[in-house]
Amino acid sequence: MWKKLISEREGFFFKHLVTKRRGIVFDSRGRVLQYDESQTGDGLGGERRIERRNMAHDDRSRVTGYEETVYDPDGLKTETRAKDIVYNPLAQELGRTETINVSQTKNGQTYTLTTERERRQSRYNRYGQLQAYLDIETSSDSKVEKRTLWSRGTYDTKGRLATFRERTVQKGALETGEMVALETETLRDETLYDARGLLEKMKETTFRSDLPASGTQKIQSNTRYDTLGRVDTYELEENDFARINSQDYLKSRTITRNGTSYDLFGRQLGYSEKIVTSGEDGVNRLALEETVVNNNRTYGAGRVLLHYDETRSTSAETGRSSQLSWTATSVSDQGRVLAQKEERMTGEKQTENTRTAMTYDDLGRLRSYKENVTDSTRGKIGATVDWAGTYDDQNRSTGFQETRHETGPGFDLTTTRNRNNITYDAFSRLASYDETGTDGKGISTSSHWTGGYNGLNQLVSFSQLETRTGKLYDVTRTIERANTVYDLHDRLVGYRESVNGNDAPDLTIQTTVSNSEFDANGQAQKKVTHEEKQDRQGKVLNARDVVRENAKYDGQDRILSFDEVDTSGDGPDEARHTQRVSTQYSDNTGLETKRTDTNYVKVGAQQSDNVTVVAELGYDGWGRENATTTVENRGGSITTTLRTVSGFTADGQAKNFDETQTVTGLGQSVERTKNRTSTYDQKGHLTFYKDQTWTNETPDLETTFDWSTPAYDRMGRITGFTEHTKSVATKLPHPPLRGTFSQEEKENKDFPSPLGRLVAELPAPGAPEALMRGQGEGSEELRYSMETTRTRTDINYSGFDRLNAYKDTNTNLSTGVEEKTNRTSDLLQQPGPCGGLQRDDHGHGTPGCDYRHKRGPVPSNPRPGRKRDRLYGGPKIR
Repeated sequence: MWKKLISEREGFFFKHLVTKRRGIVFDSRGRVLQYDESQTGDGLGGERRIERRNMAHDDRSRVTGYEETVYDPDGLKTETRAKDIVYNPLAQELGRTETINVSQTKNGQTYTLTTERERRQSRYNRYGQLQAYLDIETSSDSKVEKRTLWSRGTYDTKGRLATFRERTVQKGALETGEMVALETETLRDETLYDARGLLEKMKETTFRSDLPASGTQKIQSNTRYDTLGRVDTYELEENDFARINSQDYLKSRTITRNGTSYDLFGRQLGYSEKIVTSGEDGVNRLALEETVVNNNRTYGAGRVLLHYDETRSTSAETGRSSQLSWTATSVSDQGRVLAQKEERMTGEKQTENTRTAMTYDDLGRLRSYKENVTDSTRGKIGATVDWAGTYDDQNRSTGFQETRHETGPGFDLTTTRNRNNITYDAFSRLASYDETGTDGKGISTSSHWTGGYNGLNQLVSFSQLETRTGKLYDVTRTIERANTVYDLHDRLVGYRESVNGNDAPDLTIQTTVSNSEFDANGQAQKKVTHEEKQDRQGKVLNARDVVRENAKYDGQDRILSFDEVDTSGDGPDEARHTQRVSTQYSDNTGLETKRTDTNYVKVGAQQSDNVTVVAELGYDGWGRENATTTVENRGGSITTTLRTVSGFTADGQAKNFDETQTVTGLGQSVERTKNRTSTYDQKGHLTFYKDQTWTNETPDLETTFDWSTPAYDRMGRITGFTEHTKSVATKLPHPPLRGTFSQEEKENKDFPSPLGRLVAELPAPGAPEALMRGQGEGSEELRYSMETTRTRTDINYSGFDRLNAYKDTNTNLSTGVEEKTNRTSDLLQQPGPCGGLQRDDHGHGTPGCDYRHKRGPVPSNPRPGRKRDRLYGGPKIR
C-alpha cells in the first residue's frame, strides 16, 4: 500500500488531493497487473474508488490493455476497457481502442451510455509533445460516427498547449436513408495561462458546414477560478464575420459570466451572464443588452440536467423581466428528455407548456412531441399541439407538421400547419418555404415565402404568395415587404409593404409604417402608418395617414386604450379622431368583449361634436363574432344597435344576421329591425343580400330590399348592381272610401326628425299608390303596395375613390313606368365615405355602408371570425 498527498497553494487558495493505493498485484517480472485506489480531497464530494484489472503488457513492459472501473461519490459508474495500445520506438503512444460505459441509477431513473472510441495516427514533436491524432467515436445514443482530427499542436516554453487545429466530421445514416454530414473546424490561435497554470485567455476561430459563408471568432479573457480550479468568471467575445472577407464583422456579442457556483460533485448550480449584442448594417444598428441569471440547477442519473430557473431582462423591456422555469419530467436511459415542463412569466402574463411523447431519430434529433399549452392572455382556453419534423444533412429543419386543438368553455377550434421545402441561405438563415394549413373555420391556406436578411441577421424583406380557399372562396394574395428598420434594441420600428390580390388585380395597397415607439415593457406605444391605393401604373388614387399613440396595455400585453387620428375621410383636410377609452377581455377566451371609444371629425379648423361609442361583443364556439351591441351617444340622441349573426357560410362569412336599432332623445323613440341574408363569390365580393325591415314609425309596413347582380372593376370597386324594393302594408287604417279612386303622384322627400334621422319616405315621382278595397268592421281599409327595381351601371370614380358618374334605370313594376337617369360629377358634390358610393336621391347607397356618421364601411358580414383585409373584403393575410 502507498499513499500520495498532492497540495496546491497560491495566495489564499488551497487545494489538496489524497490518493491511497492498495491490493497491488505484480507478475513475475514485477509488472503491475491490478490494484485498487481511493481518492479524497477538495471538489470530489466524498471518496472516489478506482479498480484497475487485467493489465496487459508487451515484451517491453509497456501497457497494451486494461479494464478500469471508477465509482464516483455521487453514484456515477464509469467502466473503461482499453486494448490495442501501441507505441513508437520512443515509447510514445500511437493509438488505442476504448469502450467506455457510463451508468448511474438515481431516484429510480437509470442512465446508461456506451461509447466506442479509437485513437490513431498520434504524432509527436522532438520534445515528445503531442502534435496530431485522429479519434473515431460512436455512441449508443446515436448512429452518427464522429471523427476528430486534431493537429498542428504547439506549446509554450513551459510545455503548455498554445495553438492547435481541430476538425470534426459527424456522419451517419438512418434506415430511411436520411443522412447527416456536419463538419466543424476550430482553429486555436492563442492560449495564455495564469500563475496556477489555468487557462486565462484563448482565441479561437470556428467554421461550420451549415454556415458556409460565415465564421465565428471567439476570444475568452479574464478567466478566473475558484479555490478548486473551477471556472468562476470570464469574458467571451463572439464575432460573426463573412468568410470572403474575414475583417468584415457582421455582428458581435460580448458575454460576461459571473458568480458561477457548483455543488460538492463539481456540477454547475448557477451563473449570471450579461450579453451585449452590437453591429451595424446600413440604417440598422444593434446595441442590445441582456442579463441572464440561471440558478437552481438540479441533475438526475448520469448527471443529466433536470431543472433550472432563469431570469432574463433586456434593454428592449427595461420595465420588466421574464422568468422561466424548466423541468425535465422524464429522461431516457441515454439522457434524452422524453417529457418536460416550461413555465414562463413576463409581467403578469403567464404561459405553461408541457411537452410529452418526445421521440428522436437514430441520430438523436427530435422527431415528434405532444404539447399542452396554457396562456393567461387566452383565459380558460387550452391548446394541445401535435408536432413532427424532419431534417437535412446539416441538422437543419426541412419541414414539420403541426395540429393545434384549442378548447375551453363553449370553444373548440382545430387548426393545422404543414411546412415543407424549407431552404437556407449561405448563412443558414431561413430562405424559403412552402406552407399549407387550415384555420378550422372553413378556409385552407397555401403559401410560398422567401426572405432576405441584413448583416445583423435581421429579416429586412420578404415576399409571400398566398392562396386562401374554401368551398366557394378562392383568393390569391401577393405581399412584398421591404425597407425594414429596427431600433438599437432589435425592435421592429418601420417597413414598407405592398399587397395585391386577384379580387382587385389592378389595385395595390402600399403601407409604410414608421416612427414606432415603445414603452418600458417593449410594447408599441406609437405607430405612424401611411397607406396608398395605387393602380397598375403606380398612380396614387387615394392616401391616408393613421397615427396611433399613447397606447396602454394590461398586464397580459393586451391593448387597453390609445389615441388615433385617421385622415382617410372624404377629403385631404378631413381627419377622424378616435380615443379608445377602455377595452375589456373575456376571462374564458381572452377575446375582446367590450370597448369604449370617443370619436369626432375635424375638417380644417372645424370640429364636430364628440360621439361616445360603447360596443359589447360576443363570439361563437369557433371565435367568430356573432353578437354585437353598440351604443352611440351623440349628445342629443342615443342609438342602440343589437346585431346577431345566426349563420355563417362554409367559408366563415356571415350570411344571416338580425339587427335592431333604437334611437332615443328629445322625447322621441324610433326602433328599426332588419333581417339580412347575404351571399359571396369566390373572391369574397358580396354578390347578393336581402333585407327585410320594420320600424315603429310605420308599424304595419314591411319593406323587402334585394341587392344583386353586382359588377366589380379590376380595382375591386362596384361598377354596377340591381336593387329591388317592395313595401307592403296590410293594415293601414283609412277613412271609408267613396266614389272613384284615382292615382296621385307624390314627391319623394326625406322628412328629417329632430333626431336627424329619416322618419318617412314617400313614393318617388311617378310611383303610384295602389288602392284596393278591403273588408272592415263598418269601414273600409286602405291597403298599400309599392314595388320598384333600379339598375345602376357605368359607375366610375374620381380621386379619393369618390363617385364620379353612373347611369340608373328605375322601373315601377306596378305600372311599368321606366325612368332613366344619367348622373355626373357636377351633381355629386358630396364625396362618399365608403368606396366612393354615397346616398343617392333614392335614399340608397353602397351595401354595407353606414351613412349616418360618415365613419366608413360597416361590413355586411361583421367580423365573421377572421379579419378582413384592406382589399375590399378579402381575408386578411397574416
